Amino acid sequence: MNCKPPFYSADDLAQIVGTPLKDGTKPMPTDEQKKIIESPVDEPAVVVAGAGSGKTAVIAQRVLWLVANRYVAKDRILALTFTRKAVGELAKRINGFISAFEAYEAAKGRPCERGEDSERDPLDTMFGPTVQTYNSYASALVSEYGLSIGIEDGTTILDDAEAIQEFGSLVDQAADADIPAGKSRATVIKDTLHLASQIDEHLKTSDDVITYLDASLADAVSSDNLTEHAAAVRRKRIPKEEKEALAARLETLAGEAAGVRTLSPEFIDRAVAAVVEAGTSELIESLLRKKQYAVLAGRWKEHKSETGRMQFSDQVASAYTIMTADEQARREECGRWDIILLDEYQDTSDSQFKLLEKLFSDKAVTAVGDYRQSIYGWRGASAGSLRDFPEKFRFNGQPAQEYSLSISFRNAQLILDAANAVSAKLTAISATSAKQLEHKSRAAKGTQAAPEPDEATHGTVTICTTSGSTDIQYGLDQYRDLALWMKERTGTRAVLVRARKSIGPIADALRAADVPYAIVGSRGSLDNPYTADAVAALAAAVDITASSEVMRLLSGPQAALGAKDIRALNRFCRLRSEGLEEDAVPTLIECIDEFADDATLDDLVDRAGLSAVAISRLQSLARRLRTVRRSASSPVDALRAAIRVFNLDLDIEALPNSEPHRRAIDSLKAMALNYGAQHPSAAAADFLAWLMVAEESEALEAAAEEADPDSVQIMTIHASKGLEFSAVAVPDNTVGDLPTLPRSTKAWLAGAELPYPLRGDRQHLADLDTTRQNLSTAKDMKELFAGSLGEQIKADHEAEERRLAYVAVTRAETHLWLGASAMTSRTKPNTLSPFLEEITEALGREVALPEAADPSARPMTSLVWPPVVAEQTFRQRVELIAEYRSASGTNLRDLESMPDIGGLARSAQAFLEPEPHSAPAELSRLSTTALVDFVGDREEFDRQRSRPMPQKPSSAAALGTEFHAWVENRFGQSSLLELDDYTPRRLGDRDRARLEQLKKRFEASEFAERTPAGVELPFELKVGPKVISGKIDAVFDTGTALEVVDWKTGSAPYSEREMADRAIQLSMYAHAVARMPQFAGREVSAAFYFLGSDTVVRFAAAGADSSERTLLSWEELEAAVSG
Repeated sequence: MNCKPPFYSADDLAQIVGTPLKDGTKPMPTDEQKKIIESPVDEPAVVVAGAGSGKTAVIAQRVLWLVANRYVAKDRILALTFTRKAVGELAKRINGFISAFEAYEAAKGRPCERGEDSERDPLDTMFGPTVQTYNSYASALVSEYGLSIGIEDGTTILDDAEAIQEFGSLVDQAADADIPAGKSRATVIKDTLHLASQIDEHLKTSDDVITYLDASLADAVSSDNLTEHAAAVRRKRIPKEEKEALAARLETLAGEAAGVRTLSPEFIDRAVAAVVEAGTSELIESLLRKKQYAVLAGRWKEHKSETGRMQFSDQVASAYTIMTADEQARREECGRWDIILLDEYQDTSDSQFKLLEKLFSDKAVTAVGDYRQSIYGWRGASAGSLRDFPEKFRFNGQPAQEYSLSISFRNAQLILDAANAVSAKLTAISATSAKQLEHKSRAAKGTQAAPEPDEATHGTVTICTTSGSTDIQYGLDQYRDLALWMKERTGTRAVLVRARKSIGPIADALRAADVPYAIVGSRGSLDNPYTADAVAALAAAVDITASSEVMRLLSGPQAALGAKDIRALNRFCRLRSEGLEEDAVPTLIECIDEFADDATLDDLVDRAGLSAVAISRLQSLARRLRTVRRSASSPVDALRAAIRVFNLDLDIEALPNSEPHRRAIDSLKAMALNYGAQHPSAAAADFLAWLMVAEESEALEAAAEEADPDSVQIMTIHASKGLEFSAVAVPDNTVGDLPTLPRSTKAWLAGAELPYPLRGDRQHLADLDTTRQNLSTAKDMKELFAGSLGEQIKADHEAEERRLAYVAVTRAETHLWLGASAMTSRTKPNTLSPFLEEITEALGREVALPEAADPSARPMTSLVWPPVVAEQTFRQRVELIAEYRSASGTNLRDLESMPDIGGLARSAQAFLEPEPHSAPAELSRLSTTALVDFVGDREEFDRQRSRPMPQKPSSAAALGTEFHAWVENRFGQSSLLELDDYTPRRLGDRDRARLEQLKKRFEASEFAERTPAGVELPFELKVGPKVISGKIDAVFDTGTALEVVDWKTGSAPYSEREMADRAIQLSMYAHAVARMPQFAGREVSAAFYFLGSDTVVRFAAAGADSSERTLLSWEELEAAVSG
């Protein structure tokens, strides 16, 4: 590279390409930024960039400085980051700077001393800098050089859903002994795929894992340890005969092991089986389970290799293998690049770290990241990538130079004070990186005094502590205060939660305060109790190993067994298994299934002690599960059947506030529908496994859609990374919420984690090595984890939570709200978060939780009394009551004054003799479907709202939804369908024939040959006092304008009045499209296509001079909605 003194300084280039401020001046880089931009060309560097410190701009300015001064050609610069969104933003910034600079030189002329000693000017290249994601770069390496290690071109990349489906078939073929006991199919798939990914991320093999675990198991079944297990068995409270048999078996094995230096694999297997049966070693059970997962992971790796398939983790591991095995490929790839820039480096995995080290350890590499924002360790991010960079990327024998960006251009001063208080206890990678964030006003040149701080500069931090009482309108008092605070804020707004369980109650509070909101990501719906019941019912129907899911049904409202009957059911299962071979022992679900038959189980039932009520409920549960099982032809069919058979839809409609639950269940149905459309051959069991994997990996999270700018975004802290808002609220700052408590204090022994001694970043993790630490007995485990190891695990977890709190606080530009309640759903009062205490101390305030609310005032989340009964069921019961008359002629009115049953009598009487209708409370949100009814007949609309009745399943609605799904897939889209007002059911023969007729009619229509500009476009629009949401079937570009088209499977209405009522729906769609960024400034017309009569009814754009029907103007729409 050319190392002449630079012709352009960082300041020069800022003047050339910068965007003028309001006062006409252009922003200059700070001293910190200039050091990085103008750092030595050939030297590696690591930059610790605090939140909001302008790292993207600095990376782009560094590229421009290198290119403008002809130190490097544009096409010899490689920049890597994590997400496609980040790639787009960085590439846009870099290319924008270079284009502006090239325009400047084209006008001013190039400096003659540049490029004169080279064959070409580095600016004169066809291609610009390469900007990619880390995974895309690894994929490109495998594609280009893979043949050197036998990877054929055209290898199929599996997404999560495809991997689950393919690996699921391997699980189904595995012997029972290869599957961890007590784990459902979905759990086995999730855990094995997680371990397989970890093996790749740390460049190990399944054989490495098995070898380590075998060595650990051999140590755990030494003669001394087996003797201790025998003694532990003798202390157990179990039948004497069973106790003696187990203890004698262990003592015999201990004798065999005595004096033997190397135990045989056959002996180890027998000893492990004996200890597992005795139940005296948590360690051995964990190691055995992990070994079973490792064996399955090895088979999965072999399957992918044999069938030419890969996952993302395979790509990075394969790229590393190529660059290690093929020196020519490594030299060729390394020679392509002179400058390498690595963004968000703290989130790189061990395999990515080592791949980059293998390729570029002697190159000019600049890594940019922030140890305070390292929050993706659970996704595979290495614990020490940023910390280890200076030593791994050296120059002339010296560690890489370290820089920092500590001036925040995002956050107001008080918010920075809060962020610095939270991050102060995090261990910095060096003194340079330990700088706390400073406000941008500190970047002023010289001694010029900064202006008096205004609110934008100083910011506000509101701390709210409540007792935890229940507000009848808003729910928890903390969420009431949050909603009312948020209502007073302007600009972009967000609520950031640590756990999704808070999303629903917060959304309810915002709705009660008439604050529009949008929930980011679909996974929040899985925390809803009705969706949890639907998933549990589906799992219990299609997976006989889903014991935890069926326990939810047994103990919840679906079966409502008491503790005594659940214990009796457990005894029934044990009795049912007596005398059977191990592979013939029925699972809990198989035992329950036997209650569906008329076969006599009286003897076993009596011996088990099941009550008559429990038997009846088990029979009902078993028969319902069989009905769902018969309907499981596809994921969506099976889910719909589970919802219908378990009456979840009716139960939801009977609730006084059914909307959030209906939205959650519709979201789940849409997920199943979308999953089935993308993976037509997938079974319901595959969908369940995908849900579990996606839930664990946050794959259901989605970037915020274009929503009403007035909407409050509700999302997890993890999902907020990289975003910023004018006002941010972070609720639930209590111990157990933020920070959460560790899921397990057993480190890698829990779940399907890779043993720490096999990880590349093991020096940064807890020291837990089962090949040298004796943890065989419960006493050993307790002593080790109660000491320094346990403290280290807790400290690591708290540091992770502290980084999350830092990320949450630094999302706020000007206003920050922090809340905590003394009492929530726990049985004991909460303790204030140490993070919140540190913030209040830094701000010079005092904070304490008030006296906890009386438990009776707390929101009841697990019990509703009296129980909610679907209205049609209640009506049937009332009618039966009305027909009954006692011998003395007592009627319902005679019972109303009785203290015990007066309330029930009045409810029944209200059904038989309803009071005159009164209008319900005003709605703040409407779907487009509801909007048509709202405008068309307000009185009927209010009547239906005041007394909602579950609707009979409509074959027309089912037909319509199936047709919409077909059109969407025909156009190659995979958006989620709107399922509002649709009770799903499988099409009968008549409707199926009708669907085929509609398909043929569509194929013959004008729309079949047109390419849509968008399909199934969601929107949310504030019109007058209401927020209207919906989805647009299709948008076509006619060349001169846009046309919104709404498919209708019925016939066109005969009356103009009905057509006019429907026109409001098209008008809403047209105005929503006009406000979408990709369609801004275009004229929008609209049309209905009634396939029943093969009629197209068009409406001209609002305000158009046309004799045709025209859409409503915005003012007319507002007037109609305001009603």
